[in-house]
Amino acid sequence: MNLNLYDQEKFVKEGGRTQEVVWVEELGELQHEITKSLRGMLSKTHIVEEFADVLICLEQLRIKYNISEEQLQKWIDVKHNRNCKRLEQEEVKEDV
Repeated sequence: MNLNLYDQEKFVKEGGRTQEVVWVEELGELQHEITKSLRGMLSKTHIVEEFADVLICLEQLRIKYNISEEQLQKWIDVKHNRNCKRLEQEEVKEDV
């Protein structure tokens, strides 16, 4: 996914501890919106807003921890394939 972000390294380098707190807060805000949705109080606008914030934070974290896009894609593929296999196994159990 191309986020079309610019100069995120500046946030990572200059943000310091404050930026790390922001990352945790943004993750919590998305979690909060998801739980509100589960309680029947969905606000798609809020979900999309918090989702965007989290995607930005994840890109900044990728930069901070020097994770290449290739490394990340490798693990995305591994995790996705594992989840697909689990789903297939669950479908077989249900058929038995």
